[in-house]
Amino acid sequence: MSNEIRKMYEEALDSIMNQMKKDKYVIGVLLGGSLSYDVVWEKSDIDLIVIVEDTKKPYKFHSFTENNIIINASIYNRNKFMRLFESQLSSSRFHSFISKSTLLFSKDESLTEYYNNMINVGENDNNMILVLYGAMAVAHLAKAQKWLLIKDDYMYSYYEITHLIRILADIEVVLNNEIPTREAIHRALKYNDNFFRKLYIDLAQEEKNPKNICKAIELIQKYLEERTCKLFNPILELLSDYGDLIGATELHERLSKKMDIDKALLIEAFEWLVEKEKIQKSSLPVRITTKSRIQVEEVAYCI
Repeated sequence: MSNEIRKMYEEALDSIMNQMKKDKYVIGVLLGGSLSYDVVWEKSDIDLIVIVEDTKKPYKFHSFTENNIIINASIYNRNKFMRLFESQLSSSRFHSFISKSTLLFSKDESLTEYYNNMINVGENDNNMILVLYGAMAVAHLAKAQKWLLIKDDYMYSYYEITHLIRILADIEVVLNNEIPTREAIHRALKYNDNFFRKLYIDLAQEEKNPKNICKAIELIQKYLEERTCKLFNPILELLSDYGDLIGATELHERLSKKMDIDKALLIEAFEWLVEKEKIQKSSLPVRITTKSRIQVEEVAYCI
């Protein structure tokens, strides 16, 4: 049955590809999603990125249909597509889509070469994406601890842990030089079966009680503690190179040149590093505006 369904989807794809290849403005098409690399079932759709000659409207989205199958197409002009990719970190969700995609056709050799280079994961990008995932992880861990220890709601603490599992899986995959995809948990099980089996499988099957939730939180905390320096290496390197106390705003501005990350989330990473005695915390005087006479204290950090 699954082979029959896949054949239907492939026939729908072939049909619309025959039409697109005749369109002189379409210069390339990428196939993503289940039909590219996963199992297709009756509720699947077909995901395409369609690259066209430069137009006044750099992006459009259409949902086409062939043989009653939905085909979702993100349509970029060439410049928009290249700028979008260049602005993304190698381990971002967009790059994840690209890494699992299939180039169906290209009328431009330079576009083909560009696509083939896209799947490379840069070390600098990996380092920065780990900062993001690490900050998200310690933030959710703090919420799980609060709901268990302060608010006495172990079920909501478990809810936070379920969010953490995917973030931790993304971390594990990136640490193993892979691009995180929607199957990250299954990839993480391959690399660290003992840890992820306890969180993803065993915890789900166990009775939800304070003892078991506390055990899971301790397991997560240990996992993050053991990887703290790898997760937050760009922060540690920046502070080490600076060699002096630096305010949170300037720290955020410097790190944001490499990756767009919410300042409040970044503070979670700084505070984790303080808690683990990797950096020190103090404060520096700042003015709220350039015209302000009153100074207030901003949190600041150093090695």
